[in-house]
Amino acid sequence: MDSITGLIAMADQLPAWVNAITVLITACAGIAAVTKTTVDDDAMGKLGGIWNIVSRLINTIALNVGKAKNADDA
Repeated sequence: MDSITGLIAMADQLPAWVNAITVLITACAGIAAVTKTTVDDDAMGKLGGIWNIVSRLINTIALNVGKAKNADDA
């Protein structure tokens, strides 16, 4: 029980920016897991190209490397 209390106390002492980065990476990982990797450029026009760039950025922030898969890759 003391080890759990120690972990909680240690987490409370982390700087706010560490918590913010953790939340950002977690949110991007969740978004990347449920969205498609690419969008058909013909159907979306220029917006499809913009989404593809945003999707790559989200995957990068989410640290999706190696065998990590998006919804359309599974």
